Amino acid sequence: MGTRQRSAWLGAIVLLSSTLTVSSVRAESTDCTKILANLVQNCGFEDEGVAPGADSLLVGTTGMGSPGWSITDNDVNVNGVGTNSTFALTGSGYAYLGEVAPDPATLTATLTEDTVAGRSYRVSFWLAISTDVGNSTFFAVSFGDDANFLVLANLPDQGYTQYTATIIPGANAELTFDEFNNDSFFYLDDVSVVSLPQPSGLRLMLLGAVVLIGMRWRRATRHWRQDRNSARSTT
Repeated sequence: MGTRQRSAWLGAIVLLSSTLTVSSVRAESTDCTKILANLVQNCGFEDEGVAPGADSLLVGTTGMGSPGWSITDNDVNVNGVGTNSTFALTGSGYAYLGEVAPDPATLTATLTEDTVAGRSYRVSFWLAISTDVGNSTFFAVSFGDDANFLVLANLPDQGYTQYTATIIPGANAELTFDEFNNDSFFYLDDVSVVSLPQPSGLRLMLLGAVVLIGMRWRRATRHWRQDRNSARSTT
């Protein structure tokens, strides 16, 4: 990453989802493979798809690729998967994305199961930005019906930053990342999609908790009364 001083006016972040949050604080659960029920295959790009230790191009004009990921409009083959812990958030795998403007390349994640209509999902990923010269960059994220819920344009250098959003993407949704970076690369790592409990499920969980608390309270009360009666009978 570069060491230039950041200036807010150099770029723009467009948040088109009211539930999207941004954080640069790494949590213990940053490693996407440790996130329970993560639907994203090869979420941390640890499987690069070719000989270990070598960079592999994502699926594009070469036909090679990292399992669980595909890319279109990879015209100049500047998008790929690297294995270098210096550039990765966790582990050693990461995606580097540097398509040339004006037409962005589209990176698509493969999910382990289809999304369900009306259900909410939590999307999370970590992104770093490197711009060697100028600020000609574009990065947009879509998930099914929620197109471009995040758009980053012409931003300065940025260390790994987490972006998290709660989305209702509709049925059979695709998670896609559109990008170009004329100057250098975006670095993407630890991508996750998790299905959130339905309101009906939450109600059932709450009801179960109330019933359990009630049963324990009655049992404790009964034992207290028995102990009190025993104490009286011995006096």
